[in-house]
Amino acid sequence: MTPIHILWTKPLNSSSKKLETLSMMMLSALMIRKVYGRVELVTDWEGKHLVESMGIPYDYVHTGLDYVEEDKGFPTAKVHAYKLIAEWIPSFLYLDYDVFVTRKIPDKPFIIQTDEGLSMHPYAVYQYCREHGFQFPFEYEKEDLRFYNMGLFKADRDTVNEYHEAYFSTLYKNQHLHKNGIYLDQYYMFLEQNFIYMILKKKRLIKKVHQHYPMGKSLYNKYNWFDTPEELRKSKDYVGELIHRYNCREEDFNSWFDTPSSFDAITKTGYVHLAQYKMIPQVMQEMYAYAFKRFPKEFGQLINNYSKFH
Repeated sequence: MTPIHILWTKPLNSSSKKLETLSMMMLSALMIRKVYGRVELVTDWEGKHLVESMGIPYDYVHTGLDYVEEDKGFPTAKVHAYKLIAEWIPSFLYLDYDVFVTRKIPDKPFIIQTDEGLSMHPYAVYQYCREHGFQFPFEYEKEDLRFYNMGLFKADRDTVNEYHEAYFSTLYKNQHLHKNGIYLDQYYMFLEQNFIYMILKKKRLIKKVHQHYPMGKSLYNKYNWFDTPEELRKSKDYVGELIHRYNCREEDFNSWFDTPSSFDAITKTGYVHLAQYKMIPQVMQEMYAYAFKRFPKEFGQLINNYSKFH
């Protein structure tokens, strides 16, 4: 398998977010190379210039994300990138750039981080979208309203092409509904994380999917959502409002899935995915401490390069 990251630079507006993103990419790339001996990147032209000027050690940088419209969200850029990757690298293994590994992921034909199961979040997003007139290419039973966590992803080219077609045809069909007042970020997330499940189900491949960190596996995660600064939690309050609006009762759904996000437990997990926890200052401090302890030269050079260009 060839490990690969995705970087779409259009959302990188603030310099603090940019440095954090580059730092996560650097640490993830260094750790992946230590395990696999190689890591590649698919990005846009600005991203290619950025990672090369920062010295992030990608073995090859592909471009192709300049054509994703700025208002379409990161999930849209990812699905477009998956198609490019599947064409270029049939044996790819996609990893989010906030995923850190110390041992190899089992080489299977279909890989995700986890099936998050039937939970309140996708159920509420789907009900909201249907209420606002969005049309989907699938008929849904309640048990289909689940997310696949895409911190890891691998599939064959035909599956990726069908997934890409379903995603972008749905965007096109519903474009008249892409307006203010619609929670588009949640809509894009639903399309990315649910449609891959629906495509694999349609192709009768669900049983072949390897979940690297299935629900119920020990997370050793010392953080929770309430460690996030209040102003950041408030910015996502509408997710809770959606869940409340559609009378989602916890007893009707699975427990929430959390990712293994503590660096001090990485010897036990072999795998860390910061996911939403990267909004917690302590998590980022832990990441920097881990990075500078293990790769002092590379991170010293990254900070030096960043100060030159920003």
